[in-house]
Parts: sequence; C-alpha cells; structure tokens
Amino acid sequence: MSVLDEARAFEKRIDDRLIELEPLVDEYHELKKLKERLGIVPKESPAPTPRRTAARKPQRNTPPKKRRAKSSRNASKVVKLPPGRRQESVLEAIRSAPGITVPELGKQLDVDPTGLYRIVRRLEAGGAVRRDGAKAFPVEQSA
Repeated sequence: MSVLDEARAFEKRIDDRLIELEPLVDEYHELKKLKERLGIVPKESPAPTPRRTAARKPQRNTPPKKRRAKSSRNASKVVKLPPGRRQESVLEAIRSAPGITVPELGKQLDVDPTGLYRIVRRLEAGGAVRRDGAKAFPVEQSA
C-alpha cells in the first residue's frame, strides 16, 4: 500500500468517525439547552467545543507572541546549578543527614524532588549511597 493510499484510508476513517459522532454532539447540545430551560445549575465540567459552521477567517502573517515568564508558586523553588553540582549537593545532604528521604532532600535543597529520584538512583548505582526503603544513607568509602 502506498503512502497516498494510507493517507486516503486515514482520511476516510476520520470522516467515518465524524459521521458517527455527529448525533452524539447534537444530543449533547440539545440536552444542554434543555438543562438551561429547566433552570438546572450547570456543574463545572469541561464541555466539548461547539462545531464551527462558518468559514474560518484567513490568518494574517503576524509575528508570534512573546512568552511571558511563568510566575508560579514553584518558580522560586527552581535552583539552577551547573552540571554535576546537583549530584554533589545531594550527596552532601545525605552525608549530613543519613536516612533522609527524597522529599526531605527536595525541601532541604529547595528544589522539586521529582528530579532528585534519578540522582539518588545514580548515586546508589555508583556505590556512593545505599537505600533502605525510602531512606538514603551514605556509603562509607574505605581508604
């Protein structure tokens, strides 16, 4: 089967699925109108977007919008360290508080703990750390 045949088959599958879903979308809109007429308060739930029947306006060639810096609660928790420094700081924290957990490490280092799991596993694989359940302990290096 050629790529063109595959594209045509895919287009047909999309058309068939749209035909199959159309009555359901119509029923949704009818039920929504009935609910409004009956005065039933709508719950906060995502609703499917209404079908567009009008032709779309041609898009103008405008430059892309500039992205604003994200200002979220976790923005202050992001600590930028040079490559390799995060692993060193995790190892130092484990040495200073044996038995520390990854979420506790995140709080201590003021970073999101999600990325620290990989670092702790890497330290464990390298033999610098051993884990007992969720707790991480430094491995004493013999001289």
